[in-house]
Amino acid sequence: MFWSKKYFESTDEAKAFLIAKLVQEASLLGQPFSANEHKFLGYSPTEPSTTWGLDLDDLPPDTVEEQYQDGYLSRMAEIMRSAERREKETNPDKDEVAKFRSALKQLSEEDYVIVDIAQKAFG
Repeated sequence: MFWSKKYFESTDEAKAFLIAKLVQEASLLGQPFSANEHKFLGYSPTEPSTTWGLDLDDLPPDTVEEQYQDGYLSRMAEIMRSAERREKETNPDKDEVAKFRSALKQLSEEDYVIVDIAQKAFG
């Protein structure tokens, strides 16, 4: 039986990893996120505490429901794929690259925005 290595002790740790990689890559691409956009990556419609300090009215226009799938998620998924490519090209440690898929697997049952993005990117 194949056992995949577990890199994260908790879903919060896996979520933080993906968010950090996405935020870092956006900045490297010259598309830095506002603090509000950064908070939105950890937003979950079923977890009320994720709205603390988040201004849903002050998000980019493509985060609204009608544009979320094709606009926002597509744009963020491309940044996530770019982050993974950069990791593959610049980091000889294969474990670091494997963390992207491991985080997605660990978060597969969660409903955070960052999970939607990772599923669109690597799904």
